[in-house]
Amino acid sequence: MKLTDISIERVDAVMARVNILDVIGEATKLKPTNWHKARYRGLCPFHRQLKPSFYVMVAKNRIKQRGSFDCCCGIGGDLWFFVERYYRLSTLEAFEWLEKRSNVMEQQASRPN
Repeated sequence: MKLTDISIERVDAVMARVNILDVIGEATKLKPTNWHKARYRGLCPFHRQLKPSFYVMVAKNRIKQRGSFDCCCGIGGDLWFFVERYYRLSTLEAFEWLEKRSNVMEQQASRPN
């Protein structure tokens, strides 16, 4: 499979099923910010840090590292980009990783209790 074989609809379906907090929460501990319930913050998972300056915006499905004295990488993007960078995958491998993750989540949700 090539990246060009993946339709926009397929990408949207996968991204809608994967919870950004679950994926990024495996890389760094996230806590809700005091001023906005749809934003979470934690230590930057790409660097050693003392003060949390890595933000997850749930409504936008985006991440952003705001510079601090101990980390100023400024990394930002969507969940696909995060998986690609964090796990050191190609763009296609990152999508396949997310697709597998979305199928696992879908199967767990459809299991009877």
